[in-house]
Amino acid sequence: DATMNISVHNEVRNDRSTVVVIDLDGRSQSYIPSDIFNMLSHRYQGAPDRFLSAVFAVSKCYEAKRTIVAGTSLDFRLLPLALSTLAREAYVTMELWVEPLTVFENNVFCGIFPDVDQVFGGLRPFGKDGSGEDVLLQHGGSVALIPPFESTTASAYMQNILNLLDKGVPLSFALILPAECFRESTSAQNINDLAQLDPRIGQGHSIYIRNVELLNAGQHAFQSGDGEGIPSVSQTGSFFVLLQNDAGSKRFPVDKNSVSRIIHSMCANYMPTNELSCPVPVSGYADYSQEQTMAYAAPPISANADFSGFSSTAMHNNFRLDQPARTGGRSRLFDLVDDGDDDNDNGVDVSGMLNSLDVSMFHDNSSQDVDIEAISLMGIGSTPLNGGAHQGNGRFQNRFSTF
Repeated sequence: DATMNISVHNEVRNDRSTVVVIDLDGRSQSYIPSDIFNMLSHRYQGAPDRFLSAVFAVSKCYEAKRTIVAGTSLDFRLLPLALSTLAREAYVTMELWVEPLTVFENNVFCGIFPDVDQVFGGLRPFGKDGSGEDVLLQHGGSVALIPPFESTTASAYMQNILNLLDKGVPLSFALILPAECFRESTSAQNINDLAQLDPRIGQGHSIYIRNVELLNAGQHAFQSGDGEGIPSVSQTGSFFVLLQNDAGSKRFPVDKNSVSRIIHSMCANYMPTNELSCPVPVSGYADYSQEQTMAYAAPPISANADFSGFSSTAMHNNFRLDQPARTGGRSRLFDLVDDGDDDNDNGVDVSGMLNSLDVSMFHDNSSQDVDIEAISLMGIGSTPLNGGAHQGNGRFQNRFSTF
Protein backbone atom coordinates (compact mmCIF):
# COMPACT_ATOMS: atom_id res chain seq x y z
CA ASP A 1 0.00 0.00 0.00
CA ALA A 2 2.76 2.43 0.90
CA THR A 3 4.69 1.66 -2.29
CA MET A 4 1.61 2.45 -4.41
CA ASN A 5 0.95 5.57 -2.33
CA ILE A 6 -2.57 4.45 -1.39
CA SER A 7 -4.36 6.40 1.33
CA VAL A 8 -7.77 6.07 2.95
CA HIS A 9 -10.23 8.41 4.66
CA ASN A 10 -13.92 8.57 5.54
CA GLU A 11 -16.57 10.84 4.07
CA VAL A 12 -20.10 11.48 5.35
CA ARG A 13 -22.87 11.62 2.76
CA ASN A 14 -25.84 13.94 2.82
CA ASP A 15 -27.95 11.12 4.22
CA ARG A 16 -25.42 10.82 7.10
CA SER A 17 -24.14 7.45 5.91
CA THR A 18 -20.38 6.96 5.83
CA VAL A 19 -18.27 5.90 2.87
CA VAL A 20 -14.63 4.88 2.85
CA VAL A 21 -12.58 6.59 0.15
CA ILE A 22 -9.45 4.80 -1.07
CA ASP A 23 -7.17 7.11 -3.04
CA LEU A 24 -4.53 5.80 -5.43
CA ASP A 25 -1.77 8.41 -5.54
CA GLY A 26 -4.31 11.14 -6.30
CA ARG A 27 -5.08 9.57 -9.69
CA SER A 28 -8.14 7.46 -8.91
CA GLN A 29 -10.52 6.98 -6.02
CA SER A 30 -12.78 4.15 -4.92
CA TYR A 31 -15.86 4.84 -2.78
CA ILE A 32 -17.06 1.96 -0.62
CA PRO A 33 -19.88 2.02 1.97
CA SER A 34 -18.39 1.57 5.42
CA ASP A 35 -20.31 -1.63 6.19
CA ILE A 36 -19.05 -3.24 2.96
CA PHE A 37 -15.51 -2.08 3.76
CA ASN A 38 -15.75 -3.64 7.22
CA MET A 39 -17.05 -6.88 5.70
CA LEU A 40 -14.13 -6.99 3.26
CA SER A 41 -11.76 -6.39 6.18
CA HIS A 42 -13.28 -9.38 7.97
CA ARG A 43 -12.94 -11.61 4.90
CA TYR A 44 -9.46 -10.51 3.85
CA GLN A 45 -6.86 -13.30 3.82
CA GLY A 46 -3.83 -11.55 2.33
CA ALA A 47 -0.84 -9.64 3.63
CA PRO A 48 -1.80 -6.84 6.03
CA ASP A 49 0.20 -4.22 4.12
CA ARG A 50 -1.72 -4.96 0.90
CA PHE A 51 -5.27 -4.75 2.21
CA LEU A 52 -6.09 -1.32 0.75
CA SER A 53 -4.61 -2.31 -2.59
CA ALA A 54 -6.77 -5.44 -2.65
CA VAL A 55 -9.93 -3.52 -1.76
CA PHE A 56 -9.17 -0.92 -4.42
CA ALA A 57 -8.60 -3.62 -7.05
CA VAL A 58 -11.77 -5.60 -6.30
CA SER A 59 -13.82 -2.41 -6.13
CA LYS A 60 -12.58 -1.13 -9.49
CA CYS A 61 -12.96 -4.55 -11.11
CA TYR A 62 -16.63 -4.85 -10.25
CA GLU A 63 -17.15 -1.15 -10.91
CA ALA A 64 -16.01 -1.79 -14.50
CA LYS A 65 -18.40 -4.72 -14.80
CA ARG A 66 -21.31 -2.73 -13.42
CA THR A 67 -20.57 0.16 -15.78
CA ILE A 68 -21.19 -2.24 -18.66
CA VAL A 69 -24.36 -3.85 -17.30
CA ALA A 70 -25.88 -0.86 -15.44
CA GLY A 71 -29.54 -0.34 -16.18
CA THR A 72 -30.05 -3.90 -17.44
CA SER A 73 -31.20 -7.11 -15.80
CA LEU A 74 -27.59 -8.34 -15.87
CA ASP A 75 -27.03 -6.05 -12.88
CA PHE A 76 -29.67 -7.82 -10.76
CA ARG A 77 -28.86 -9.77 -7.61
CA LEU A 78 -30.91 -11.10 -4.70
CA LEU A 79 -32.40 -8.70 -2.17
CA PRO A 80 -30.61 -8.69 1.22
CA LEU A 81 -33.88 -9.72 2.89
CA ALA A 82 -34.21 -12.65 0.48
CA LEU A 83 -30.67 -13.78 1.32
CA SER A 84 -31.28 -13.61 5.05
CA THR A 85 -34.55 -15.52 4.63
CA LEU A 86 -32.83 -18.19 2.54
CA ALA A 87 -30.20 -18.55 5.26
CA ARG A 88 -32.86 -18.93 7.94
CA GLU A 89 -35.44 -21.04 6.10
CA ALA A 90 -33.32 -23.10 3.69
CA TYR A 91 -30.04 -23.19 5.66
CA VAL A 92 -28.16 -21.54 2.77
CA THR A 93 -24.47 -21.04 3.50
CA MET A 94 -23.06 -20.77 -0.04
CA GLU A 95 -23.76 -18.44 -2.96
CA LEU A 96 -22.80 -18.86 -6.60
CA TRP A 97 -22.04 -16.15 -9.18
CA VAL A 98 -21.74 -13.39 -6.60
CA GLU A 99 -19.39 -10.51 -5.84
CA PRO A 100 -17.31 -10.34 -2.66
CA LEU A 101 -18.83 -6.86 -2.28
CA THR A 102 -22.38 -8.23 -2.02
CA VAL A 103 -22.08 -11.75 -0.59
CA PHE A 104 -24.30 -12.25 2.45
CA GLU A 105 -22.56 -12.14 5.84
CA ASN A 106 -20.34 -15.21 6.33
CA ASN A 107 -21.55 -17.21 3.34
CA VAL A 108 -19.01 -19.16 1.32
CA PHE A 109 -19.11 -17.93 -2.26
CA CYS A 110 -17.99 -18.72 -5.79
CA GLY A 111 -17.07 -15.42 -7.35
CA ILE A 112 -16.89 -14.10 -10.89
CA PHE A 113 -13.33 -12.78 -11.18
CA PRO A 114 -10.95 -15.13 -9.29
CA ASP A 115 -7.98 -12.79 -9.74
CA VAL A 116 -9.47 -10.36 -7.22
CA ASP A 117 -11.98 -12.59 -5.38
CA GLN A 118 -9.56 -15.15 -3.96
CA VAL A 119 -7.92 -12.85 -1.42
CA PHE A 120 -11.38 -12.25 0.12
CA GLY A 121 -12.14 -15.95 0.42
CA GLY A 122 -13.78 -16.34 -2.96
CA LEU A 123 -13.69 -19.81 -4.48
CA ARG A 124 -13.08 -20.27 -8.18
CA PRO A 125 -16.16 -19.84 -10.36
CA PHE A 126 -18.63 -22.71 -10.16
CA GLY A 127 -17.68 -25.39 -12.67
CA LYS A 128 -13.94 -24.75 -12.53
CA ASP A 129 -11.40 -27.05 -10.87
CA GLY A 130 -10.91 -26.06 -7.24
CA SER A 131 -14.27 -24.31 -7.11
CA GLY A 132 -17.20 -24.70 -4.76
CA GLU A 133 -18.05 -28.02 -6.35
CA ASP A 134 -15.12 -29.63 -4.55
CA VAL A 135 -16.26 -28.17 -1.23
CA LEU A 136 -19.81 -29.39 -1.78
CA LEU A 137 -18.69 -32.89 -2.72
CA GLN A 138 -16.64 -33.13 0.48
CA HIS A 139 -19.13 -31.70 2.95
CA GLY A 140 -22.49 -31.22 1.23
CA GLY A 141 -24.26 -27.90 1.59
CA SER A 142 -27.20 -25.62 0.87
CA VAL A 143 -26.68 -23.19 -2.00
CA ALA A 144 -28.44 -20.12 -3.43
CA LEU A 145 -28.06 -19.03 -7.03
CA ILE A 146 -29.42 -16.39 -9.38
CA PRO A 147 -27.47 -17.07 -12.59
CA PRO A 148 -26.69 -14.49 -15.26
CA PHE A 149 -29.88 -13.66 -17.15
CA GLU A 150 -28.88 -15.60 -20.24
CA SER A 151 -29.91 -19.05 -21.40
CA THR A 152 -26.54 -20.61 -22.29
CA THR A 153 -24.96 -19.77 -18.95
CA ALA A 154 -28.05 -20.74 -16.95
CA SER A 155 -28.11 -24.07 -18.77
CA ALA A 156 -24.46 -24.75 -17.90
CA TYR A 157 -25.19 -24.09 -14.22
CA MET A 158 -28.20 -26.42 -14.25
CA GLN A 159 -26.16 -29.21 -15.85
CA ASN A 160 -23.42 -28.89 -13.22
CA ILE A 161 -26.01 -28.85 -10.41
CA LEU A 162 -27.72 -32.02 -11.64
CA ASN A 163 -24.36 -33.73 -11.95
CA LEU A 164 -23.60 -32.87 -8.31
CA LEU A 165 -26.99 -34.05 -7.07
CA ASP A 166 -26.24 -37.45 -8.61
CA LYS A 167 -23.24 -37.88 -6.29
CA GLY A 168 -25.42 -38.63 -3.27
CA VAL A 169 -23.87 -36.16 -0.81
CA PRO A 170 -26.43 -33.97 1.02
CA LEU A 171 -27.12 -31.08 -1.36
CA SER A 172 -29.81 -28.41 -1.64
CA PHE A 173 -30.01 -25.71 -4.34
CA ALA A 174 -32.38 -22.75 -4.19
CA LEU A 175 -32.48 -21.32 -7.71
CA ILE A 176 -34.10 -18.08 -8.86
CA LEU A 177 -34.51 -18.28 -12.63
CA PRO A 178 -35.90 -15.17 -14.37
CA ALA A 179 -37.54 -15.51 -17.78
CA GLU A 180 -34.38 -14.32 -19.53
CA CYS A 181 -32.70 -17.59 -18.50
CA PHE A 182 -34.90 -19.50 -20.94
CA ARG A 183 -34.31 -19.44 -24.67
CA GLU A 184 -37.95 -20.02 -25.58
CA SER A 185 -39.77 -17.51 -23.39
CA THR A 186 -43.55 -17.42 -23.74
CA SER A 187 -46.33 -15.40 -22.15
CA ALA A 188 -47.42 -18.34 -20.00
CA GLN A 189 -44.46 -20.26 -18.62
CA ASN A 190 -44.84 -23.55 -16.78
CA ILE A 191 -42.72 -26.25 -15.25
CA ASN A 192 -41.98 -27.78 -18.67
CA ASP A 193 -39.68 -24.86 -19.42
CA LEU A 194 -37.12 -26.12 -16.90
CA ALA A 195 -36.22 -28.83 -19.40
CA GLN A 196 -34.85 -26.10 -21.68
CA LEU A 197 -31.93 -25.76 -19.26
CA ASP A 198 -31.25 -29.50 -19.19
CA PRO A 199 -33.48 -32.20 -20.76
CA ARG A 200 -32.68 -34.49 -17.82
CA ILE A 201 -34.82 -32.32 -15.52
CA GLY A 202 -37.85 -33.58 -17.44
CA GLN A 203 -36.77 -37.19 -17.21
CA GLY A 204 -35.14 -39.19 -14.42
CA HIS A 205 -33.73 -36.13 -12.70
CA SER A 206 -37.20 -34.79 -11.95
CA ILE A 207 -36.89 -36.67 -8.65
CA TYR A 208 -34.74 -33.76 -7.41
CA ILE A 209 -37.46 -31.13 -7.81
CA ARG A 210 -38.92 -30.41 -4.38
CA ASN A 211 -40.68 -27.15 -5.14
CA VAL A 212 -41.44 -24.78 -8.01
CA GLU A 213 -42.92 -21.30 -7.62
CA LEU A 214 -43.91 -19.01 -10.47
CA LEU A 215 -43.69 -15.29 -9.71
CA ASN A 216 -45.54 -12.55 -11.56
CA ALA A 217 -43.79 -9.79 -13.42
CA GLY A 218 -43.99 -6.63 -11.34
CA GLN A 219 -44.59 -8.53 -8.10
CA HIS A 220 -41.05 -9.40 -7.09
CA ALA A 221 -37.78 -7.48 -7.02
CA PHE A 222 -34.03 -7.79 -7.20
CA GLN A 223 -31.24 -5.60 -5.88
CA SER A 224 -29.21 -3.54 -8.36
CA GLY A 225 -26.72 -0.70 -8.46
CA ASP A 226 -23.44 0.17 -6.78
CA GLY A 227 -22.67 -0.32 -3.11
CA GLU A 228 -25.63 -1.44 -1.08
CA GLY A 229 -27.84 -0.95 -4.13
CA ILE A 230 -31.59 -0.38 -4.40
CA PRO A 231 -34.55 -2.71 -5.07
CA SER A 232 -35.60 -2.95 -8.72
CA VAL A 233 -38.93 -4.51 -9.61
CA SER A 234 -38.60 -7.29 -12.17
CA GLN A 235 -40.47 -6.63 -15.40
CA THR A 236 -40.53 -10.33 -16.27
CA GLY A 237 -41.66 -13.40 -14.37
CA SER A 238 -39.33 -15.75 -12.52
CA PHE A 239 -39.14 -19.32 -11.30
CA PHE A 240 -38.15 -20.23 -7.77
CA VAL A 241 -36.90 -23.84 -7.90
CA LEU A 242 -35.76 -25.95 -4.96
CA LEU A 243 -33.61 -28.92 -5.98
CA GLN A 244 -32.55 -31.50 -3.38
CA ASN A 245 -31.43 -35.11 -3.39
CA ASP A 246 -32.76 -37.40 -0.68
CA ALA A 247 -29.79 -36.79 1.61
CA GLY A 248 -30.15 -33.04 1.09
CA SER A 249 -33.84 -32.98 1.92
CA LYS A 250 -33.11 -34.74 5.20
CA ARG A 251 -30.25 -32.46 6.23
CA PHE A 252 -31.87 -29.24 4.94
CA PRO A 253 -35.64 -29.72 5.38
CA VAL A 254 -37.71 -26.94 3.79
CA ASP A 255 -41.48 -27.04 4.36
CA LYS A 256 -44.23 -25.14 2.57
CA ASN A 257 -44.27 -22.35 5.17
CA SER A 258 -40.55 -21.78 4.71
CA VAL A 259 -41.01 -21.62 0.95
CA SER A 260 -43.78 -19.07 1.38
CA ARG A 261 -41.56 -16.87 3.53
CA ILE A 262 -38.73 -17.10 1.00
CA ILE A 263 -41.01 -16.06 -1.85
CA HIS A 264 -42.50 -13.15 0.05
CA SER A 265 -39.05 -11.90 1.03
CA MET A 266 -38.47 -11.22 -2.67
CA CYS A 267 -41.26 -8.66 -2.81
CA ALA A 268 -40.09 -5.05 -2.95
CA ASN A 269 -42.70 -3.92 -0.40
CA TYR A 270 -42.47 -6.93 1.89
CA MET A 271 -42.30 -6.35 5.64
CA PRO A 272 -41.48 -9.43 7.77
CA THR A 273 -44.71 -9.62 9.76
CA ASN A 274 -47.30 -12.31 10.26
CA GLU A 275 -49.43 -10.79 7.51
CA LEU A 276 -48.17 -11.22 3.97
CA SER A 277 -47.99 -8.00 2.01
CA CYS A 278 -47.18 -9.48 -1.38
CA PRO A 279 -49.65 -11.21 -3.72
CA VAL A 280 -49.61 -14.94 -3.07
CA PRO A 281 -47.52 -16.71 -5.72
CA VAL A 282 -48.67 -19.76 -7.60
CA SER A 283 -47.19 -22.80 -5.97
CA GLY A 284 -45.87 -26.07 -7.23
CA TYR A 285 -44.89 -27.70 -3.99
CA ALA A 286 -43.65 -31.24 -4.38
CA ASP A 287 -45.60 -33.13 -1.73
CA TYR A 288 -44.12 -36.61 -1.86
CA SER A 289 -46.08 -37.95 1.11
CA GLN A 290 -49.52 -37.62 -0.49
CA GLU A 291 -50.97 -38.65 -3.82
CA GLN A 292 -53.91 -36.28 -3.74
CA THR A 293 -53.80 -32.63 -4.73
CA MET A 294 -54.04 -30.36 -1.73
CA ALA A 295 -56.60 -27.57 -1.73
CA TYR A 296 -55.50 -23.99 -2.29
CA ALA A 297 -57.56 -20.93 -1.49
CA ALA A 298 -58.84 -19.40 -4.74
CA PRO A 299 -57.02 -21.94 -6.91
CA PRO A 300 -55.51 -20.56 -10.10
CA ILE A 301 -56.07 -21.89 -13.59
CA SER A 302 -53.95 -24.94 -14.21
CA ALA A 303 -52.42 -26.59 -17.23
CA ASN A 304 -51.13 -30.13 -17.49
CA ALA A 305 -47.37 -30.44 -17.74
CA ASP A 306 -46.29 -33.87 -18.95
CA PHE A 307 -42.64 -34.80 -18.69
CA SER A 308 -41.24 -38.09 -19.82
CA GLY A 309 -40.82 -39.76 -16.46
CA PHE A 310 -43.57 -38.05 -14.51
CA SER A 311 -46.84 -36.25 -14.92
CA SER A 312 -47.77 -33.18 -12.94
CA THR A 313 -50.19 -30.31 -12.86
CA ALA A 314 -48.25 -27.08 -13.27
CA MET A 315 -49.92 -23.93 -12.02
CA HIS A 316 -48.71 -21.20 -14.33
CA ASN A 317 -51.22 -18.41 -14.72
CA ASN A 318 -49.31 -16.27 -12.23
CA PHE A 319 -46.24 -16.18 -14.48
CA ARG A 320 -46.85 -13.47 -17.05
CA LEU A 321 -44.56 -11.39 -19.17
CA ASP A 322 -45.39 -7.84 -20.14
CA GLN A 323 -43.52 -8.25 -23.43
CA PRO A 324 -44.65 -10.29 -26.46
CA ALA A 325 -43.28 -13.80 -26.79
CA ARG A 326 -39.64 -13.91 -27.75
CA THR A 327 -37.55 -16.48 -29.52
CA GLY A 328 -34.59 -16.05 -27.23
CA GLY A 329 -34.00 -15.46 -23.56
CA ARG A 330 -31.33 -12.80 -23.83
CA SER A 331 -31.34 -9.31 -22.44
CA ARG A 332 -31.10 -6.26 -24.65
CA LEU A 333 -27.32 -6.20 -24.26
CA PHE A 334 -27.08 -9.45 -26.17
CA ASP A 335 -29.16 -8.05 -29.02
CA LEU A 336 -26.15 -5.83 -29.70
CA VAL A 337 -23.84 -8.80 -30.10
CA ASP A 338 -25.37 -11.38 -32.44
CA ASP A 339 -22.58 -13.42 -33.94
CA GLY A 340 -24.69 -16.55 -34.38
CA ASP A 341 -22.32 -18.48 -32.17
CA ASP A 342 -24.88 -19.78 -29.69
CA ASP A 343 -23.75 -23.39 -29.77
CA ASN A 344 -20.28 -23.01 -28.30
CA ASP A 345 -19.29 -25.27 -25.47
CA ASN A 346 -19.06 -23.97 -21.94
CA GLY A 347 -15.30 -24.06 -21.51
CA VAL A 348 -14.61 -20.47 -20.59
CA ASP A 349 -11.45 -19.39 -18.83
CA VAL A 350 -11.89 -16.31 -16.66
CA SER A 351 -8.20 -15.96 -15.83
CA GLY A 352 -6.84 -12.61 -16.88
CA MET A 353 -10.36 -11.20 -17.02
CA LEU A 354 -9.35 -7.56 -17.11
CA ASN A 355 -6.96 -8.20 -19.98
CA SER A 356 -9.61 -9.97 -22.05
CA LEU A 357 -12.10 -7.20 -21.44
CA ASP A 358 -9.37 -4.60 -22.03
CA VAL A 359 -10.70 -2.52 -19.17
CA SER A 360 -8.15 -0.67 -17.09
CA MET A 361 -8.78 1.03 -13.78
CA PHE A 362 -6.04 3.55 -14.41
CA HIS A 363 -7.09 5.18 -17.66
CA ASP A 364 -10.12 6.34 -19.58
CA ASN A 365 -12.12 3.41 -20.96
CA SER A 366 -14.74 5.41 -22.80
CA SER A 367 -13.33 4.60 -26.24
CA GLN A 368 -12.51 0.95 -25.64
CA ASP A 369 -14.40 -1.95 -27.18
CA VAL A 370 -15.70 -4.40 -24.62
CA ASP A 371 -16.80 -7.97 -25.23
CA ILE A 372 -20.20 -7.73 -23.56
CA GLU A 373 -21.10 -11.40 -23.96
CA ALA A 374 -17.95 -12.35 -22.05
CA ILE A 375 -19.53 -10.85 -18.95
CA SER A 376 -22.29 -13.47 -18.92
CA LEU A 377 -20.09 -16.45 -19.68
CA MET A 378 -17.46 -15.89 -17.00
CA GLY A 379 -17.19 -18.60 -14.42
CA ILE A 380 -18.46 -21.64 -16.34
CA GLY A 381 -16.02 -24.52 -16.25
CA SER A 382 -14.94 -26.82 -19.01
CA THR A 383 -15.83 -30.04 -17.21
CA PRO A 384 -17.69 -32.32 -19.64
CA LEU A 385 -21.36 -32.34 -18.83
CA ASN A 386 -23.40 -35.46 -19.09
CA GLY A 387 -26.51 -34.55 -21.00
CA GLY A 388 -27.92 -38.07 -20.96
CA ALA A 389 -31.06 -38.92 -19.08
CA HIS A 390 -30.67 -40.37 -15.64
CA GLN A 391 -33.38 -42.86 -14.94
CA GLY A 392 -33.64 -42.37 -11.21
CA ASN A 393 -35.42 -44.97 -9.13
CA GLY A 394 -37.59 -42.78 -6.95
CA ARG A 395 -39.69 -44.17 -4.15
CA PHE A 396 -42.72 -42.47 -5.59
CA GLN A 397 -44.19 -40.91 -8.69
CA ASN A 398 -43.39 -37.19 -8.66
CA ARG A 399 -46.42 -34.97 -8.24
CA PHE A 400 -46.79 -31.25 -7.85
CA SER A 401 -49.61 -29.87 -5.79
CA THR A 402 -50.58 -26.49 -4.49
CA PHE A 403 -50.78 -25.65 -0.83
